[in-house]
Amino acid sequence: VINNLAVVLPNSAKEGLLRSCLDTLAVTPSVGVSRLAASLVPTVPTALNVTLYGLAHIALTTTSQLRRDAIVDTLSKVLDASTEVPNLSILSKLMLIRPRTLGVQRLMVLVATRGGNVHFETAAPVCLTLALMCEAAMSNVQPLPLVVDAPVTSLTHRLIPMPNTTMRGDTGLVVGQVRGSSSADPRKGGKFYYEVVVPADGMSNAIYMGWGTREHEQQSSFHHVGADNHSVAFDLRSILHVMGGGQEYHPPRRIRGGDVVGALLDVDINQMCWSLNGEEIGMWMMVPLPTVEPLFPFVSARVDEKLTVEVKLGNTQFCPDGFSDFTVCVTETTFVDRSPVAPESLQFYEQLSHWANDLCTLGIRLDDIRGGDSKWESRGRTQLALYSLVADKVQDANGSLSALQPYLQHLDSLSDLALSAASLESSVRSLDNCAASCARVKKLLLFAARWGVIERVLVSAMDRDARAFAATVDMALAKQPHTDTIAILQNSIVGQLYAATNDENIFKRRNMLTIKLNGSISEDGGGILRTVLSLLSEEMMYTFNPTTSEREAPKLPLFRCNDHSSIFNVLPSAEPLHGPHAELCQSMLRWVGKVMGNAALTGRIMLAVSFPKILWMKLVDDTPTIEDLFYDCNDTCKKSLEDPDLLLSDMYFDVFPFVDASSLQQARGDEEKVPSSPLTGPPGGMFIMPSSDDLVVIGQSRTRNQQKVLNRRREAASNALLTEFDEAIGYIKEGIESVVPPAALAEMHWDDLRRRVTGSSTQTPADLLREMDMGGLSDRVQICLLYTSDAADEEDSVDLGGRRIIKKKKKKNR
Repeated sequence: VINNLAVVLPNSAKEGLLRSCLDTLAVTPSVGVSRLAASLVPTVPTALNVTLYGLAHIALTTTSQLRRDAIVDTLSKVLDASTEVPNLSILSKLMLIRPRTLGVQRLMVLVATRGGNVHFETAAPVCLTLALMCEAAMSNVQPLPLVVDAPVTSLTHRLIPMPNTTMRGDTGLVVGQVRGSSSADPRKGGKFYYEVVVPADGMSNAIYMGWGTREHEQQSSFHHVGADNHSVAFDLRSILHVMGGGQEYHPPRRIRGGDVVGALLDVDINQMCWSLNGEEIGMWMMVPLPTVEPLFPFVSARVDEKLTVEVKLGNTQFCPDGFSDFTVCVTETTFVDRSPVAPESLQFYEQLSHWANDLCTLGIRLDDIRGGDSKWESRGRTQLALYSLVADKVQDANGSLSALQPYLQHLDSLSDLALSAASLESSVRSLDNCAASCARVKKLLLFAARWGVIERVLVSAMDRDARAFAATVDMALAKQPHTDTIAILQNSIVGQLYAATNDENIFKRRNMLTIKLNGSISEDGGGILRTVLSLLSEEMMYTFNPTTSEREAPKLPLFRCNDHSSIFNVLPSAEPLHGPHAELCQSMLRWVGKVMGNAALTGRIMLAVSFPKILWMKLVDDTPTIEDLFYDCNDTCKKSLEDPDLLLSDMYFDVFPFVDASSLQQARGDEEKVPSSPLTGPPGGMFIMPSSDDLVVIGQSRTRNQQKVLNRRREAASNALLTEFDEAIGYIKEGIESVVPPAALAEMHWDDLRRRVTGSSTQTPADLLREMDMGGLSDRVQICLLYTSDAADEEDSVDLGGRRIIKKKKKKNR
């Protein structure tokens, strides 16, 4: 209705309706009225500034936080949808209101990206503004902001919540523990300071502040800072926690609500102390932590849910002379100065990001490429062949990879900005243009940053405290040969673990399982679990018969071998889903998805399975193409799809391999009739010899119709091939989605999920042979490998006595 009103109403009616919207919003908050006002503004001439002024006036004069939030939301939508240049000074006073809710910060970002003067205090809106400005510059092939030419550490100071932490805004801590993103590095020296503001009645609760290393986060983040050997903290109830122990540490008076407690660290002399409202508490003391490791600010708290501990890394009130806090360094020129680096298109940066992530997959660090390390340079050049715009840039620089260095720095900086802006990014999803820009930014992120964004969501969903579920596996029963399908399903390791755990709420646990082998008295210290998971994976994978040089189907009938000539993996099978044990098979595939979900959520387990690319793409709602199917799933039908005679033959088309005949028949149902021969006269009529022009027209018509039929049949066959496994994959996907938050899956690239679950990269055996440095191998071994490679190229069988490096001749297409 709103969209139709904005289109069909005349301008005079739109102006009256817009005035009514503003009058209504001045009295009562209304989401519907806000949406209507936001949609009307772009369609009413000269209405933008008047609307901004009216909405800003309402927001500044209202005493209702609910109404102010609704107005700020409307202002954001108006700015996002507008293509005009607004008078941003109208909003200057609105930028100063407190508290700075997510809505206010979002509005500040929109104002700053349009050139408005905004005073930022925290990292998230600064980083989101710069990220959006970078995307806009790339899309228009304009110079990027100057700040991304170098690391953006001074712009990304922020609080990072530990697991099971509740925050209010970017700086408010309620329950749990937070860490500063920036550290005090003893190798660089310096004096550092941050502070917390004690909430009213806060001293009846626990508040700890201090310093710690990364080991504290990795090993003891579920305990307060100061509770282990990797951190030290001041408990504001007058206790100093050092090396896990406590000792008295009294301030001049009892700390009360509203007090500001500071933490001072001088890494030049390796000493620290605390302060109360700017006055030092007690004497300075030596830092009882490693002198070479970076120290991060840590704050732990548990206060009433109505209260908030304000953690101020920057813009502190009592920072002593000579000390530096972690203030986000934004100057008047931060958003104005432009890079001298020659601008490139968004498509160039996308290709560069893919190239860089490919190198990471191959185990190459970007620092090595940027440093010109010849050891990795050849491998980097090999991957360049896939990315024409990046390759052209290198070629224009006489083949030097150093030409990519400034652009790689741009991606590095953009990745850091996006990671720091992650807490605010979700608030812009309701803004069409801004959300689209954010989506384009995400496509540019390097792997570590992309996974860092995902990790924020995963950590919040993980159950870190629950104990591992104890399951028993009978190895003797699993090894017994069975011919009956139900016996295989029930007695396999997969079947035993399924029966023991499927109905248990364990798949979100950080420690999901411990395994006890039937008849064994040993306890699982991790080794038994890894062994059982390996055997479980083998039941899902194919086996290799060295006698026949053939692959054999997986033991578990839920899976089948792929149909690729050179890359071997397995797929979920659709056949058992409609047999006598269909319900059990469907449930077991969901269980497999739950186990994969735990691997993706926690990163604690891995499965030694190999699935094709299209399966991983479908699990993250990506859309595979027929080339993705050919890549590592099924290339036996490739020549058939490329053969017009075969597709136009009804006899072959109706029995196309692996394709449901009914779907193909549907494609044939409405095919246009190919015109009959020009030498065939009308029934009972007199034959008339067509002219040469008539023959040309009829021939062209037949060619066009044949091409339409050919395209339709090729499309139908391709779609059928791509959807052959959808039902089985769907059950696995249901299991994964019951464990992994949808927001995390939505952010994942298909290869992110594959690497998280299996630990494998995207390299094919051919890639490995091409990249291998054989200089240190004997002549005999080199000859053996070259023979293997040549045989693979000729599609011959090569028996190396192994399991996966086997090359067979392609079966002739039917």
